[in-house]
Amino acid sequence: MKEITTKVFLSMFVTVVGLLIQLSAHSQILSDNMLKNSGGEDGTTNHWDVLEGGMKINTSSHSGKFSFKMDGWSDKIEQKVDVSTFSQHIINGSELLLSSWMQLYWGWEQIATVTFQIRFFDNIGFEISNWDSSVKSLDVSHGTWKEFIFRTEIPKNTRSIAVTISKDNIGRGYLPTTLLLDDMFVKLFYNEPTPTPTVTQIPVLAENNIIYNFSEPTASSNDLLIFPPGAIGEFDLCDVSFRPLTVDDEDKDYTDGFGIIVVTHPGEGATFYGKPITVGDDYVFLRISAWTSGVNISLAVGALDAEEAKTIADADLNGSIGSNILLNCSRFVDNFGYLEALYKSERGTIVPIFQVANFSNNEQIKVQLDNLKIYKISKVLD
Repeated sequence: MKEITTKVFLSMFVTVVGLLIQLSAHSQILSDNMLKNSGGEDGTTNHWDVLEGGMKINTSSHSGKFSFKMDGWSDKIEQKVDVSTFSQHIINGSELLLSSWMQLYWGWEQIATVTFQIRFFDNIGFEISNWDSSVKSLDVSHGTWKEFIFRTEIPKNTRSIAVTISKDNIGRGYLPTTLLLDDMFVKLFYNEPTPTPTVTQIPVLAENNIIYNFSEPTASSNDLLIFPPGAIGEFDLCDVSFRPLTVDDEDKDYTDGFGIIVVTHPGEGATFYGKPITVGDDYVFLRISAWTSGVNISLAVGALDAEEAKTIADADLNGSIGSNILLNCSRFVDNFGYLEALYKSERGTIVPIFQVANFSNNEQIKVQLDNLKIYKISKVLD
């Protein structure tokens, strides 16, 4: 396994997988893929409607023989999916997982934004809600396949959805970017009904979870390393301290009152790395409490794949990472909440990681962090 240089190590957080999953004490079920022709398997674009530009079949693929190619200046495709057979699960509360393997070839001095959108419709066909998330071409290594996974809650009245994928070029380059898509899926994630009579459930979240509550006064005493964030552009290390937090009575479930305070000016941030944790074949679910004084801040949490070791220096990181990164943090403004991520280690060990970065033009933003919890989940999604 090749060693990762310090520069790569600090910039790995740019290429991340966004995934949020809320877990309960019930058994979770992941449905089959509801998308048809999710990677051009039959050599056609059947089941996809082209709303703008075009879509072609490509012979370079992540798996199989074919993938989809979008190489215009502005392209948009859509597929409608009937989810009415899951109506009772949706009424009881469920989530949608959207995934796609992507590859981007940059045009001359040209970048692009790829936007994934889901629109939700009721039984009459009225749109009742929508969700979207964007990925910039700079978030994908040039010419390599990378998987992006997204999660969103499903409105309880949903009976059908429309999945839209669009590519829009940014800048004034002479050639547009080329986007390849393959192995896409849309799956429903829901709880299995509790059997009657009620029996004692085996908790999904293991009791022997590892907790970082950051109750010590220094980074090293909390088993953390701190570096400037590996984000696009130049970022300086911001002011980081371990001290009592500003906490309202309703925030007691999120923090014990002593944690990390990060004060950032524009162009400042910090990336925190924990010690290696051996997880074996289990999934890991990471959850950290966060609070911000402003919306123009990036928050992220994730896990770096590693080999079993006592220190990061010996963990032999290979560049694989599962994480959730937020660029819009409005729900954390003056309010504590959870930032969560799910990951399956390739080699049985992870290094937990979380990040703060100030992208504003002229705003000083304060962030409070506490209680990073790391749960092992035995093959919930296998």
